[in-house]
Amino acid sequence: MATMKHLWSGIKNIFGIDTRPRLSPETLQEMFTTRYRAFRELLTANNTALEAMAEMEVAVAEEQTYSMSFIRSKCTVIIVNIYKMVRNLLLMSDGRYVNLEPAFHRIEEQIIDIIEKKIIRDDGDEWVLPLERVNRGAAALCGEKMANIGEVGTLDGVTIPPGFVLTASASRAFYLDNDLYARINRIQHLIDTNNIEDIHKKSEAIRKLICDDPLPIELEQRFYAEYNRLVELAGPNILVAIRSSALGEDLEQASFAGLYESVLNVERGDLIKAYKEVLASKYSAAAITYRLSKGYIHEDNIMCVGCMVMIEARVSGVCYSRALSGNDLEMDIFFSAGSAKGIVDGTKTASHAVMSRAAPYHLLTMKRAQEGAEIFSEAGASELAAIAMRIEEHFRAPQDIEWCLDAKGRLYILQSRPISALSDRQENETVIDDERLISRGGVTGCGGAGYGPVRVVRNYADMAAFQKGEILVVEHPLPEWAPLIQQAAAIVAESG
Repeated sequence: MATMKHLWSGIKNIFGIDTRPRLSPETLQEMFTTRYRAFRELLTANNTALEAMAEMEVAVAEEQTYSMSFIRSKCTVIIVNIYKMVRNLLLMSDGRYVNLEPAFHRIEEQIIDIIEKKIIRDDGDEWVLPLERVNRGAAALCGEKMANIGEVGTLDGVTIPPGFVLTASASRAFYLDNDLYARINRIQHLIDTNNIEDIHKKSEAIRKLICDDPLPIELEQRFYAEYNRLVELAGPNILVAIRSSALGEDLEQASFAGLYESVLNVERGDLIKAYKEVLASKYSAAAITYRLSKGYIHEDNIMCVGCMVMIEARVSGVCYSRALSGNDLEMDIFFSAGSAKGIVDGTKTASHAVMSRAAPYHLLTMKRAQEGAEIFSEAGASELAAIAMRIEEHFRAPQDIEWCLDAKGRLYILQSRPISALSDRQENETVIDDERLISRGGVTGCGGAGYGPVRVVRNYADMAAFQKGEILVVEHPLPEWAPLIQQAAAIVAESG
């Protein structure tokens, strides 16, 4: 009997007879499509990895000057794309090469050990710092945003709200205690950067990790102890703002402004939840997309967090110490009743004062919006202009300043950072005589020209339908549209 089975097996092999269950045409088509897609993705990943390797080889061969940031970013591109190659090869081969994945992770760890200094858990001495101890020298510990506001607080005649900073050391302790660096990297390696839906899914998975994990007990105790100090200073019924202040958030070469979240009007019982929400905002879809486009790895953008007493604002706004038009003799002040949040994100109609930049800081023009039209006087605008110039002179650069007046008319500076873009003023603008001209005017946020089909994006469904090369049109330039920046030929916003 065994001999007959062996004989029959030999006959099948000779004549190519396949006795496996037949698959339906639909199943075969689906298998072919899946493997073809995996093959295309493997080829794309291979080309991307080879391009990054070639760029590194050229930099060495031509003796170019390059930084560790360049090395890290190229190694990250190579690691991510080789991992995509491994995953797609496993998919194409029904898992025959299962040893590839552990081999990949061993090599990945060796590369990371070479290019990255090991992240060490600091002791608790500098986990929490009172704002009065923070200045520009603390930027590596407290982030640009909180270091700037701490520095502003050292200037004569300038008032900032009381507060404290949960430092980069605190963030590292939280990550290391929960093994978050490795867990986040495992998710980030699988992100399909060309698929907006996939970016959002991976973003939510990472943010859930952070929000679900516990803080180190000692960090939690120090957090509450410093909050209790604020209560003693400002009163028992205070609300606080939990504000992002990531390392490198407000740099001239790469600004993450608006991509990270802040949580306002936070009570004592929500402190920990709000803190973790701000930490997790580093992994929003918009922030992930921007970080990858700049070649940064998430370990480099450590999130520090400021906690500041909320000021009950009668009027608030934004001051640009040099006019956005590029006029060196003027500054812009935008304001409205209550919180400045709507002005900052472009969703609120604001009054607009244009001031001279020279003492005694005269009001040049005032365009008042209907809401809160009379609550900010010319004297108040002159006081703000004087302080704005003092801050600009101190930082030696035009400043974007967030401010407010409380019920008693006291002026508080809430934030100050370099202005990211100023228009080039044209004394003799070229007049376009073209009957096909559809629209003229607007404010340039980033110079250039583009063309393509127009797509208005109002929601997530519109985002998913957006095609590379289209003109992105939005009502407000909100951070959630950031994943489309790399695909859009140009961007037009109604306000902002």
